[in-house]
Amino acid sequence: MAKPLLLIDFDRTLFDTAAFVDELWEYLARSYHIAIPEEQARVTQFYQYIGEQYDYYFFDHMASISGVPPAEVLVHEVKEAFRDKNFLFSDVNAILPAVDAILTIGNQPYQEFKLSLCPLLATIPHHIVQATKGLYITQTFGLQPTVLIDDKQQQNLPASTTFIHLDRSQSEPVIRKEGKISIASLQYYQQALA
Repeated sequence: MAKPLLLIDFDRTLFDTAAFVDELWEYLARSYHIAIPEEQARVTQFYQYIGEQYDYYFFDHMASISGVPPAEVLVHEVKEAFRDKNFLFSDVNAILPAVDAILTIGNQPYQEFKLSLCPLLATIPHHIVQATKGLYITQTFGLQPTVLIDDKQQQNLPASTTFIHLDRSQSEPVIRKEGKISIASLQYYQQALA
């Protein structure tokens, strides 16, 4: 039997989105004198929902703020300012050699912007989707066996997909309960599949 394709989520699974967002807002406040509390209060105005998951239209938000440069300029400036920063979780190296593709929900420009800050991920194919992951996996991979690792519970995955929930707050490395699998760290993915 062929090895299943290993698909992995990006935000909060590989990429420490919370740390990135905190540093990004601090950078924007310093560089463009943005009032962080006021702008963070407006963030949800720039959400679009895909099922129960949301997609943040960051560049639309920035375009609505007086004094912030166009997206192309802002991307270049942030990449330069963050070039020595690493927003990947410390356990990412344990899984990278096995990953076949990154599967993330979001608007293309913002997801590609964040991915571009992660040179270690540059050679891994990525699928940025505007649909539920279950639907995308079904349409793209059909009945091909896949494994999906994600920090969010997923619904309506095809029967050919094994889902592993990443829960960094759990105390046990691997938990199998009621037909579900969860891991505390990416370093335990092989144990979860055994």
